[in-house]
Order: sequence, then C-alpha cells, then structure tokens
Amino acid sequence: MNRDAEYWRRNIRYVGGLLTVWFLVSYGAGILFADALDSVRIPGTGFPLGFWFAQQGSIYVFVALIFVYVALMNRLDREFDVDEGDQGTRAERRARAGRTRRARRDVVRRGGDEGEAGSSPPTPERRH
Repeated sequence: MNRDAEYWRRNIRYVGGLLTVWFLVSYGAGILFADALDSVRIPGTGFPLGFWFAQQGSIYVFVALIFVYVALMNRLDREFDVDEGDQGTRAERRARAGRTRRARRDVVRRGGDEGEAGSSPPTPERRH
C-alpha cells in the first residue's frame, strides 16, 4: 500500500472512531440510555445524569473530541512527514515578519528594486 493511501486510511479510521464515540455519547447516553442514566443524580445539583448528557455532556465530549482529533492528526502528519514544519517560536516568527516589513519599506523608499520606480516590494518567501 502506498503512503498516501495509508495516510488517508488512518485518517478515515480516526474520524470514524471519533464519530462513533460522539454518536454513543450524544444519541446513546442522551436518548437511548437516558432512562437508565436518570437513576443516577449529579451530586450537588440533583439533575438526572441522562438529562445532563442530553443537555450538556454531549457538547463537552464533542469539544474534547476536537482536541483529540487535532492531537491524532498532528502525530499522523509528523509520522508521514506532511506537517507544516517547524515555524519557530512566536518571537522568531515576529522577528522574521519585522525583517520582511523593513525590507519592503526600504525598497519603497529607494523607489523600487534596483532604483526602478514603480516596482513592487518583494513578497515573503513561502515554504513548500
């Protein structure tokens, strides 16, 4: 199996697993098993657990699943060498941006590149 097919197979497996968890929590705990869960009360509130899952719990689980998906995909991207790469620290990125702005300003002050009037400032390099 080639690497692209393996990458997408694992990506789809992650998505399928996370959607299964989401379905079980939102539909299963909030609707199918609500009566059984209602026999348990949330301490300090008195709310039945099934009601809580239907109203709040599935949302919390969904947000947690987003973070799990991001972590899984970052690990998968690094494994298959398709991550965005090291962008450096926030300070390093700001320093690069500052150098780029200064270089553009200097070109505009000189009247363009190599003294040519009307030429546009250089664009930042893109990493591919």
